[in-house]
Amino acid sequence: MEQRCPRCSREKPPAAGRCACGWDFAAGRLTGQAAVAEASALSAEAWASWICPVVAWGSQAVLNLTLRGVPGMGPVWLLAGVIQLALIVAGLYLGGKILSLGRDAVPKSARRAAIVGVALSGGTILLIVAVAVASSL
Repeated sequence: MEQRCPRCSREKPPAAGRCACGWDFAAGRLTGQAAVAEASALSAEAWASWICPVVAWGSQAVLNLTLRGVPGMGPVWLLAGVIQLALIVAGLYLGGKILSLGRDAVPKSARRAAIVGVALSGGTILLIVAVAVASSL
């Protein structure tokens, strides 16, 4: 009976020790270059999870300092708000994706970066809701 690779779902003969994607059936994990490449990709996504909300906050600060009170800038503010929201949601998604993989699957530094990203993005969303509620009262 053939065995199915848990990483790529390819069927392999029972005697196969390793899949083409890098999964080692005996060890039950990725090995070699595939493991290094996956760890690198996870780290990049984890760092992006906190960079996205930081860029959103930075762009808001720049816009507030340079364009506040300039007439006719409504469309610019709307576009900036949509882009900032997309960055915040992307940070939340990337951080959540990394954290959902589990403690053992992600390097410690990447896990910390993902936690910061989720905290920044989630905190930003809560702050936006709190300001909207407070201004409507």
